Amino acid sequence: MRKSLIAAGTLAFALTLGACGEETTSGQASPGETFTDPVSLVSAATASTEEKKSAHFTMEMNMGMMSSTGEGQGIFDGENTKMAMTMSMDMSAMGQGNMDMEMRLLDNAMYMKMPNMPGMDSSKPWIKMDLDQASGASGMDMSKAMEQNDPTKALEMLKDSGDITSTEESEVNGVPATKYTIDVDVEKLMSQYGNGMDQMLDTKDMQLDTLPVEVWISDEQLPLKFTMNMGELMNKAMESSGQPMPEGMNFDDAHVSMTYSKWGEPVTVEAPPASEVTSGGPGGFPGGN
Repeated sequence: MRKSLIAAGTLAFALTLGACGEETTSGQASPGETFTDPVSLVSAATASTEEKKSAHFTMEMNMGMMSSTGEGQGIFDGENTKMAMTMSMDMSAMGQGNMDMEMRLLDNAMYMKMPNMPGMDSSKPWIKMDLDQASGASGMDMSKAMEQNDPTKALEMLKDSGDITSTEESEVNGVPATKYTIDVDVEKLMSQYGNGMDQMLDTKDMQLDTLPVEVWISDEQLPLKFTMNMGELMNKAMESSGQPMPEGMNFDDAHVSMTYSKWGEPVTVEAPPASEVTSGGPGGFPGGN
């Protein structure tokens, strides 16, 4: 049970950060154009994002056993991608209480600050984790997170794995947008994600064909919002584990959501002062624990 649920939750978090997909091919689109196929949609959004390069974002995730909210800003520029964000996680359903975290991604490293984590040295509140080292420990290619934080990478999975089922005129925080509803083929998505995730989460046993995704694109073809309904995936993962649903836990509202704003405004992301940083072990924490 634990392995399946962790895999499903990890997939959700990775997709929220845009950590999937390969390089996209940029294209051009007319302002306000509505698309009928994912390839054109991703191509246009990629071209617009590459032009603006930076944005502010908010994140909201509910995985039943854990919920979190966050906000931050990012520079989306291939290998030079940088991101800074703060998160608040509620893990009371797992008996872990609440945890606040600040995270920065730059120069192939992740810096994490968790002030309420037991055992942390208050004089060195930041943990530095080398992404290449973390990749070897986790079995996932963490180094790609730098260049794939670009929100268009979250859309990239739609190009080969999804079908647009409907569109409608909408808005996000007062900004006019087209809302695209897309059914994503789960098997293709897991195959593209790779790095052993398809072995941790056997979607064939779960008999789950598609995941519903909603994407809001502005008239300038910029991503404004990304939402994935994970309820059925989490429930199927629970069922396939053969274990009963823990008391007080419910996956019906499981979802991940990102919103983007202030595209093109200046963003600064810097590493914490070296005097406040301790290096993490293979597991990302001091000593590798």
